Amino acid sequence: MDWMNSTRLIANKNLFKPHQFETNPPNLPNMSGGAEEQISLFRSRVELRRFDDGTLRILESILISKDVKSLLEVRSSLREFTRRESLCIIREIADKSVEHKLFILEFLVRAFALVGDIEAIFKL
Repeated sequence: MDWMNSTRLIANKNLFKPHQFETNPPNLPNMSGGAEEQISLFRSRVELRRFDDGTLRILESILISKDVKSLLEVRSSLREFTRRESLCIIREIADKSVEHKLFILEFLVRAFALVGDIEAIFKL
């Protein structure tokens, strides 16, 4: 089994579970209901350990904004969330296979790049 097939297998093992979305995620500016739902969806997928392209696409869609001030606030909040979660995630994968670790690290690098946290990428 090559590396790409094994990462797809790992991604498919993380099944999406029903989750009660927060109505007001912490540390977020007042936003439209659609944006809040997207942020809650992103957070829940990361907390459920869904490290796939769908989760990254949700993050990318959140960061498309015409309002620069709210975009900066949202990006800052997502940066903090991603940093906190990455610490937990790295602890959780300590005893996993090298392939699994690489798959998760690739996801984290891409997520940090999307939220503009280059410093966190170098710390990985």
